[in-house]
Amino acid sequence: MKHVYRVFVLLLLSGVALTAFAQTSTPEPAAETELTAEEQENRAVVEAYFEAQNSGDLEAAFALLSPDIVSWSTVDETEPLTYEALEGFFVGLQEAVPDLEVTVLDVITEGDRVVVRFGLTGTLAVEMMGQPAGSDFRESIITIYRVEAGKIVEVWSY
Repeated sequence: MKHVYRVFVLLLLSGVALTAFAQTSTPEPAAETELTAEEQENRAVVEAYFEAQNSGDLEAAFALLSPDIVSWSTVDETEPLTYEALEGFFVGLQEAVPDLEVTVLDVITEGDRVVVRFGLTGTLAVEMMGQPAGSDFRESIITIYRVEAGKIVEVWSY
């Protein structure tokens, strides 16, 4: 009987220790800080860019890009995309996924940088990335945008 009691106490103490550990190891969410006026403006530029893309208005989206933009991607980090290359990419993407929907999941703004985690969904109109036309298209992306004077000047996508 003594043995059963000891096992019970050990299990009880283990449970208390695990509960205490679980309660103390979960980080508290970061307190939201006020954005500076510049950060608010930079965030608004990137949000307008996403709104334009989501509505299919590529002209409005491109108007928010600097003509000298440099866009890096994990797909090909050796050569950045230029404005013209980005334009071709997005026109091609719109043709390949005409019902493309962009869902912004997180936005973090600090200084001249705006980080966005977003998802892309739609239906492929053509074969793409080994998937046949008619397939569901889903991608999750994290992108860092650098904004200067109301224009997106640099992009890093992952």
